[in-house]
Amino acid sequence: MTNEEIGVIFQNIMQSKNVGLLVLKNDKVRHINKNFKNYLKNLGIEASYKTLLDINENYNQDFQIYKKYSFLENLLEKYKKFNSNDNEDRTHHTMALSKSNLELFYTGFVHNGEKYNVFTLKPLHKNLKLMNNKFFELLKNINKLSTEILSNSNFKSYDVFNQIFSILEKEMMLDAFIISLEDDDFMYINFGKIKAHDLSDLYLPKYSLTGYVSTQKQSIYIKNSLEIDMQEGFKIFHASKPEVYSVFGIPFDVGNGLKGAILFERKGYDSFLKPEIKILEELSYTILSILKFAKLYEDLNNEKEKIYDLAIKDKLTNAYNRVFLGEYLENALEKAKRYGEKYVLIFVDIDGFKSINDKHGHNYGDTCLVFFAETIFNCIRNSDILARYGGDEFLIVLNETSLSEAKKIIDRINIKLQNSHFKLSISYGLLELDKNLTIEENLNIVDNLMYKMKYNK
Repeated sequence: MTNEEIGVIFQNIMQSKNVGLLVLKNDKVRHINKNFKNYLKNLGIEASYKTLLDINENYNQDFQIYKKYSFLENLLEKYKKFNSNDNEDRTHHTMALSKSNLELFYTGFVHNGEKYNVFTLKPLHKNLKLMNNKFFELLKNINKLSTEILSNSNFKSYDVFNQIFSILEKEMMLDAFIISLEDDDFMYINFGKIKAHDLSDLYLPKYSLTGYVSTQKQSIYIKNSLEIDMQEGFKIFHASKPEVYSVFGIPFDVGNGLKGAILFERKGYDSFLKPEIKILEELSYTILSILKFAKLYEDLNNEKEKIYDLAIKDKLTNAYNRVFLGEYLENALEKAKRYGEKYVLIFVDIDGFKSINDKHGHNYGDTCLVFFAETIFNCIRNSDILARYGGDEFLIVLNETSLSEAKKIIDRINIKLQNSHFKLSISYGLLELDKNLTIEENLNIVDNLMYKMKYNK
């Protein structure tokens, strides 16, 4: 069989399968079939632009032409890059032209030193069943992934959304995925990825695109992000160089402070197909469920922390209670024995506190205790602890601190108390935790040192 015979057979197959074909060799048209010409007409390409090559040559000459064919920008950039780069021997690009229900495929390759560019156009409806099956599988995988991560005790919504974006990006469905929440005059980006740019945890003005979508009553589809007609006061903030994106935006308000917008974005003009819009709508329900679960998870954790604080802290002064102190000192003693860590105990008592209560009343006495504890908190590190031992007796535990440093700290506390409105004075005992003694024995020693100071005044 000759090459000519093979060519004829190939052309007839293409024609019978409703595939449009354009073949360029070194920028010269070698073949263009009737289907391709008809599809160009469906795309609204005038007779003077008989091939995509003609569009490329006239692309930047007339603004109206540029505007009309802006959906081909990414394709033509690939084409120009391939043909101007001698080191590149293969490229390809696929895009959906949903407005005309067509799929355009382009591939460029080098054969025997010659550069070939092949363009095909074919109807999308032939692949809809296949696409629906693919999208069903995609949703199933995302829901399975979400269930697995939601079952994790260390659940983080960012991890779920990041993996969802990775799946959709891998399937070439998305170039950007943003979930934003209204926060006073700002839009908080709960999750945001635009290719390699991570926008999560950033704040945007409420007059941004996400803010605009959140004000809508229903989902919106923006074919060209550079030509969107938003109401006055709104504008788009670009993470990088402005490019044409198609944006599918879904506003939501699911209560409990969760009001905002989901943005799905893909490069190119009108680049989402109807089945893809449908899958993203379905996916939004999963995303909102994850958001609500994350909020509930956060609220439960906050409540858990409050309950835990109530169990281990003194309600009046916010200092730790004796239950927590006992556990902390047991751990500290074990670390001192095993690793040689050093701890200093300071037993503190307010001088004449009973007289303060008798003279000014218990409410005033409580105010003194709160001020006393706040003063100590302001003078010690976050790694140190303050515990209320009983009444007006408190214990400070300083870790990895020498006795001389501890003396400076307690003197600083004493000066602040004496110079305050309450004119408080204190007695204290200082002791480096002795790993050879029990906790009770250590506490008895430092308690006696405090009373020795008090009685010597």
